[in-house]
Amino acid sequence: MTGVQKLILGYIGIKIANFPDDIVLDYIEPNKLLMKLKKEAAGFSKQPLAMQDDRACFEAWCLLIKAKTNKPELEIELDVEDITDTSYIGGMPDNGNMGRFLYRILKFNEQYKQWFKLAPTLEVLKDKFKIYLASHSFVANVPVKEAEENLAKLLEMGLESYVAYLFCDSESAKRNILALTKEAIVGRQLPVGLVEGGKASSKELFAGEEAAIDFLAVDENTINVYELKSKKPMLGIITESFFYSNYV
Repeated sequence: MTGVQKLILGYIGIKIANFPDDIVLDYIEPNKLLMKLKKEAAGFSKQPLAMQDDRACFEAWCLLIKAKTNKPELEIELDVEDITDTSYIGGMPDNGNMGRFLYRILKFNEQYKQWFKLAPTLEVLKDKFKIYLASHSFVANVPVKEAEENLAKLLEMGLESYVAYLFCDSESAKRNILALTKEAIVGRQLPVGLVEGGKASSKELFAGEEAAIDFLAVDENTINVYELKSKKPMLGIITESFFYSNYV
């Protein structure tokens, strides 16, 4: 964390040891915090960052700052460096990461409009994207194969895959850990890719292929989604959960 970041966060009553250097902060009196991301954090580059990366998960940082600040009236305004009104001209975004970012700022702004604002340029891009969403239809990607059930292979795939299998396979885990009813239906690998038009379309709004939530549960009138993280705790799990809950 840079000295400027530490000074600004300290001024609004927050101590964060690992705030990423790549997110630029500025403060405007009386109660506005400016947060600027790098282009790759928003999908506006050839090497975009995953949305759960600490350098990209603006939702998680915003919620953490709002929860801990000594300035309850604080507004947070998001921006992205070196973008213009023509960085996204409307229609299908250039890549799935950009599509996700535009969807995220749209939904986060709608949910927290009292204190979360977008810089003028982002506001323009968000409005273009909203028009595109309203005028097109989309379908989710489909699994390319059945979920693995061989325990040895699951362990080779990683702890998250193994734990997801156990949750879905164990009746006691469903009831005692997930607090689901006996009738709940649990399944693994819920696809989260999104394409424009039909299933055979190559126009990806959100990155597809093998992109999927670890497992889900349909319990009476509620759909619960679960994203597992092991060995690498990250604040971005909040961002991932926010995105999935809005999308699903």
